[in-house]
Amino acid sequence: MKHNLRRWLLTDEEDLVKLMNNVHIWNTLSDNSPLPFTQKEAKEYITLATKRTDAFDAFAIEIDQVLIGGVSLRQMAVPCHIVYELDFWLSQEYWEQGIMTYVLQDIVSHAFIHLPVLKIIGKVLGENLKAKFLLSKIGFQEEAVIKNAVLKCGKLQDLVIMSIDE
Repeated sequence: MKHNLRRWLLTDEEDLVKLMNNVHIWNTLSDNSPLPFTQKEAKEYITLATKRTDAFDAFAIEIDQVLIGGVSLRQMAVPCHIVYELDFWLSQEYWEQGIMTYVLQDIVSHAFIHLPVLKIIGKVLGENLKAKFLLSKIGFQEEAVIKNAVLKCGKLQDLVIMSIDE
């Protein structure tokens, strides 16, 4: 199945709300992603994504012109401004089809070519073995584990920091 990475559009708001309110997707995301995810939050995210700066670069993932996920790179604050944080998510019905492997390869290549980045990190919830495997598959290495750092669904989880260098 061939994916397409494209810039976010204001017309994506409704689809974004629907996808982000899937509890299975939300369960893989950091705690700064609210549930329920509202139209206001979708508008704020897409507005930020369409401004596109070196500090934040985001893409919608689609198949056959249907929004199925998102991926973004956010520059960390000084003095770590050469490091970017990678966030990604995909509609549950497309999990385990190899799509995100290609998406992440594309976005990592994009980052090292077009952004002032020397290292990309991905923060993964300790129980999300599939995300850890996926990042490892494209060259990320586990750099740190912060024990009991995330409270998700009433349960403490480790936070795994994975990284890839230019």
